[in-house]
Amino acid sequence: VNPLWAKTIASYYVGNVGVVNGFTSQTVKDSFSGMQAIDFIYLLFIAAGTINLGKPVSCIGNNMSFRNKAYEETGGFEKLPFSVTEDFLLLNSIHKLKKYEIIYPLNKDSLVISKPVLSFRELFNQKKRWAVGGITTPPIGIGLMIWSFLTNLFILLTPFYFSAAWSYLLLFKIAIDFFVLLPVHQRLGLQKNLKYFLVFL
Repeated sequence: VNPLWAKTIASYYVGNVGVVNGFTSQTVKDSFSGMQAIDFIYLLFIAAGTINLGKPVSCIGNNMSFRNKAYEETGGFEKLPFSVTEDFLLLNSIHKLKKYEIIYPLNKDSLVISKPVLSFRELFNQKKRWAVGGITTPPIGIGLMIWSFLTNLFILLTPFYFSAAWSYLLLFKIAIDFFVLLPVHQRLGLQKNLKYFLVFL
């Protein structure tokens, strides 16, 4: 955790702010961990965008804070149904109260660095757990997941349907991803991780 984490997060609790989320990345030692670090930022960037639009679809519990009053008004975890993604369950429960603002600031002083998984099996299990938890996400979240899945599936089909138009679309998608990730990584002081961008793709 960044030494300024608590002070930075607390500074956002003004007015009716009930939840403040932060970005998480991974310790990067090789291309496998580098890919995971970029993937985390990518997913959390999408989560931040939807939350700041008032349509929360995801968050990460290891960098999430909430106002105690808001937590108590949900009934707490004792009253909430079981979920393998209890962080999002709580976030969504506070959102449903329609009393509190939920924000996801892009601030390197609230950055948390976590450990990457060590194998493809662990990575698969992590993604499967997130997918199971994502079943309860609002329609916009389901739509984003389907869109992302199909986009990446079509990339894998490139060798079978190669054409000039297809290659232009592929380059456009890669360019959009990079130029979305670049300023986010710069703001978080993580731009060195982008050397693994092609592995992330």
